[in-house]
Amino acid sequence: MKNICWILFVIIILTFLAYLPIFRGFFQHDEWIAFGQYLPAGKNLLSFFRPAVAHYVPLQQLLFYLYVSVFKLNFFWYALFSVLAHLIVVCLSFIFFSSLLKNRILISIIASLFFALAASGHQATSWIAADINTHGSVIFGLLALIVLYNFNKIWLSIIFLITSLLFKEATVAFFIILPLMIYIFDKRRFLKNWVSYLKIPLVGFSYLLFRFSMFFFQRANVEDQIVTETQSLFDIIVNIVTFPAKIFSQSIIPSGQLLSLAKSITKILPTGISGLYGTTAFDVYTEQVTLQILNWTIFLVGLLVLIYFGRKAKNGIVKKTAAFGFIFAVLNSYIYVLSPGRSGNISVIDSRNIYLPSLGAFLFLVSIIFILSKNKIIKTLLILLPLLFLNIFWLEKELAFMANRGTERKQILYQIKSLYPTLPEKTVFYMVSDTSFYGLPESEKMFPFETNFGYTLMVWYLPTEHFSRVLVNQPGFLYQLTDEGYKEDEERGFGYFRNFDLMIKAVQENKLQEESIIAYRYDSSSKNLIDITGQVREEIGMVSE
Repeated sequence: MKNICWILFVIIILTFLAYLPIFRGFFQHDEWIAFGQYLPAGKNLLSFFRPAVAHYVPLQQLLFYLYVSVFKLNFFWYALFSVLAHLIVVCLSFIFFSSLLKNRILISIIASLFFALAASGHQATSWIAADINTHGSVIFGLLALIVLYNFNKIWLSIIFLITSLLFKEATVAFFIILPLMIYIFDKRRFLKNWVSYLKIPLVGFSYLLFRFSMFFFQRANVEDQIVTETQSLFDIIVNIVTFPAKIFSQSIIPSGQLLSLAKSITKILPTGISGLYGTTAFDVYTEQVTLQILNWTIFLVGLLVLIYFGRKAKNGIVKKTAAFGFIFAVLNSYIYVLSPGRSGNISVIDSRNIYLPSLGAFLFLVSIIFILSKNKIIKTLLILLPLLFLNIFWLEKELAFMANRGTERKQILYQIKSLYPTLPEKTVFYMVSDTSFYGLPESEKMFPFETNFGYTLMVWYLPTEHFSRVLVNQPGFLYQLTDEGYKEDEERGFGYFRNFDLMIKAVQENKLQEESIIAYRYDSSSKNLIDITGQVREEIGMVSE
């Protein structure tokens, strides 16, 4: 037992060290929207529990609100708690794996190590907006599995599962997985108590009725959509059929690396089929055809290997574990088909959505390699170590990219606020750039932020400027990435422009003073931020005259 604790401690240390780069990162995307909702005073805590059609996750919203109340915009604490939550999941995964494998400790440690250092699901930890709901859901989901399997506490397991769903509804398949787990690993126990285990799917059916009833309530916001409003029925069916293969394959090999391999393969093909390299046609063919072939190849190889060893292998427990891991990954893939906000045939799965299914994928992988190695741990390690090192390399590459991008954004915001620590009562930011980002047309030149930079600036100043909730959350105001505009509420006003003529129009219509303008130019080649406030104020003065 002492040796096990030491080994687990080493895994925790290695994982923590691997994720150190995220401390150099910064807020990325949805965090800014959440901060805009939670930072202004006057939030009603009961509002977290009001019905929602798309995602009903009140515990995630409540915990994030508590984070924001305590940590404000201090990124370090969000990153720290995200890594700590991942470490908790790693420890629980080891407990769960070792339970299924009847205390075959070394196999359990290898599977946990793969999950801990996998690049495929890193976004659940490195993107702190995805951290609270994903980690919270997986932690309580694993607790539901552990207490049912080890202690046969059915109602406690159900309570943990419901708690998991209130963080993120990713574990909804557990209503099937929980009794199925008992059937696979202890068929005698299942048959003896099948009526008791029937409570789990019955509660699941009740939960689905509860969620369905929310369709009849008034929607809280425009983002509260269902999948049929953003996806065609054909695309939904295609995704239902293909998601298991996509998620399984992109758990074993991260989507970025699979996409790179797909591009290399597509380059070999005649341009009449794939399109010319560097064109949109080439990229579409790579994602929609070559990548899909790779996904299905990996998935079908895994399935055929499972069937083969299911018949030939003598180690019953490990064989069952491999089967359960495969089924776990497949069943936990379907819920993401119902996620609204995306359209078409989704070829690349978001990293955070691979986090939960990858538990099963890695359990399958390690179990199959152990069987292939004829139950030899050393041989298993020798086979798996190259893939493990590749995962660590890919993880560090992804984290370094996110950290570098986050560092640049952090420097931009800190530089602006250090020179302008307080804002005029009515403020207009004029921000011009020499390039576009994120696939936007060349005409849409902007700063390197994935959310509207004007809205990001307004939220960045919220802790000290205390803009009203009405101003920060005006429907449609600075919501889309390319939006510009100016709004007022009570004595405060805020605007953001990239177009000089639109800014002049807003200044004149709202009778703003020249001192209201703060202006910067972004140089993408040097990544320098240049204060052009004085120059722009002079130009406005000349136009006004």
